[in-house]
Amino acid sequence: MSENIIKGREYKEIADILNAIKIDKKAAKEIVEIFIKNNLLLTTHAYEYILKNKIYERGCIEDILKIAKDNETNIVTEEFIIEFCIKKEEKADERGEKFKGEVKKKADEKKEEPEKTANKEETNKEKDISEESKNKEEKTGEELKVKGKKADEQGEKFKEGAEAGEEEEDISESEEKIEEKFKEEVKERADEKKAEPEKTANKEEKTREELKVKEEREEQHKEQPKENKRLAIKPNFKILDYNIASDGKISDFTSYFQDKYKILSSVIRRRIEYRDATDICKINEGDECCLIGMISDKFENKQYGLTLTIEDLTGNVRIIPDKSKLSPDAEKVITGLVYDEVIGVKGKIAKSSKTMYVSGIVEPDVPYDIVPNKAEEEIYAVFTSDFHIGSILFLQKEFENFLEWLNLRRNRLDIAEKVKYVLIAGDIVDGVGVYPRQDKELALSDIYKQYDFAAELISRIPEDIEIIISPGNHDAVRIAEPQPAITKKFAPKLYNMKNVHLVKNPAYVNLEGVNVLMYHGEALDNLIRAIPGLSYSSPEKGMKEFLKKRHLSPIYADIFPSEKDNLAIKDVPDVIHSGHVHAIGYNNYRGVHLVNSGCFQGRTKFQEEMGHIPTPSKVPVMNLKTHNITILDFGENK
Repeated sequence: MSENIIKGREYKEIADILNAIKIDKKAAKEIVEIFIKNNLLLTTHAYEYILKNKIYERGCIEDILKIAKDNETNIVTEEFIIEFCIKKEEKADERGEKFKGEVKKKADEKKEEPEKTANKEETNKEKDISEESKNKEEKTGEELKVKGKKADEQGEKFKEGAEAGEEEEDISESEEKIEEKFKEEVKERADEKKAEPEKTANKEEKTREELKVKEEREEQHKEQPKENKRLAIKPNFKILDYNIASDGKISDFTSYFQDKYKILSSVIRRRIEYRDATDICKINEGDECCLIGMISDKFENKQYGLTLTIEDLTGNVRIIPDKSKLSPDAEKVITGLVYDEVIGVKGKIAKSSKTMYVSGIVEPDVPYDIVPNKAEEEIYAVFTSDFHIGSILFLQKEFENFLEWLNLRRNRLDIAEKVKYVLIAGDIVDGVGVYPRQDKELALSDIYKQYDFAAELISRIPEDIEIIISPGNHDAVRIAEPQPAITKKFAPKLYNMKNVHLVKNPAYVNLEGVNVLMYHGEALDNLIRAIPGLSYSSPEKGMKEFLKKRHLSPIYADIFPSEKDNLAIKDVPDVIHSGHVHAIGYNNYRGVHLVNSGCFQGRTKFQEEMGHIPTPSKVPVMNLKTHNITILDFGENK
């Protein structure tokens, strides 16, 4: 079964999903078979989402298949399922709203009924009382008539004056008692009627008070919103721009190498022993001197070992290291030398004047006495890269954990509430046609949709955080470096966000006085292949070579020809931030922080073939005041 499902992560097997979720394995297998029969591939993330949320129980699988076919997609991703559920809920909400309207209408009608009933009952009561009073009056009249007849009969029977007088007195007393009793009953009913509105009003008042108390209690139990301290922090940053325009002429290649040599030779000349370095064209037999040149050739000689050829603007010379005179530090430098880097050598010129036996070799490197720049306030910068949005291996859940944290809804709020900058060093999307058969590994095969989805996710980063995005080799820009910023043509939604700043690669940014050099890091591939001891699992070691050689791409490869070398590191930054290799890495080299920011993508087939194990979902965060680095893990279960 697992062979028919594209794995969302290398470490997430299908068996693990089934063991974690209580479901009949036969039913789970049937779900997959349905997609197979319909020629649809199902990612593990999507499969897990279907099982966890019991979407299969709602009779939604057929709807999902229909929408997938209508959209002409061959891969059903978690993102596709979520979008389907959202649309379904929106429709349900519409029906719910309509139903609520009808219910409200009926409730209003029902609410009016008691008033009508009360008025009707009041009218009936008055009518009943009136009829009852009338009946009583009639009854009393009848009784009086009967008694009157009896009195007449008794008067006739007893004709004596005294006896007749006494009888009339008894009759009069009976009439008065009956009238009094009737009046009392009428008064009691009138008082009860008068008291009814007061009782109703008291009851309604009591109900209102009870509801008010209940609401107050519920309000107290509600979670109070976190105070956003970021709003009080005013951003202070600068993006240093430079010109990368070129006609691409042959002369531009020459100008590039000449400018590279001038920049890096001037750095080496800051060393006392190399201030008066000799031009190669002026060397003579037997001279002991210092030379500065660019390595144009490098090979192993059976007699002398490593042999180099260096050249400056005036000529070239062969370099043979004199092992008997080399220091241990110089031997280490020799091991890490690569083509096209600029070095300084000192030694003695051989008889032919075409060879120099060297006793010392130096790279431009970084001085020891650097004083780092620090922010005045405690403000944090987040370093991240390599989202690869659009890939079937994009770790959306983990990325959303990261977004939740920035929105102050997770742990480590002591850092989150002071984050003012998010720096993204390239590869925000997976791209299209970057390598052969890439389309089989894409959840979104349209580059425009990839950037739209990326913009949708990035828009969830709070507006009070400044976002700086440079491109990488998977983005929709040229491969040759320096790379221009991602254009509005591909990412219009990013350009519409006020807090998003799209920059070149490399990019020079000053955050609260701290100088940050952003570089995607594609040149790390060449350095790892060329220098023994470097690996993808420790990218910070490769980044150290950037500083030693004072160049972001020391070996010439995929560099756009121009009159200026914008990859040379003229001024030493406080931080170098790279990505590309999908492995978290950190080191401090002579006061400069080297940060590689990992990724938000699962292990690729290429990485499996290379034996490289990425470290996804980990994000370095720097306190710009103290320069302390904290690495946060936004893994699915963190």
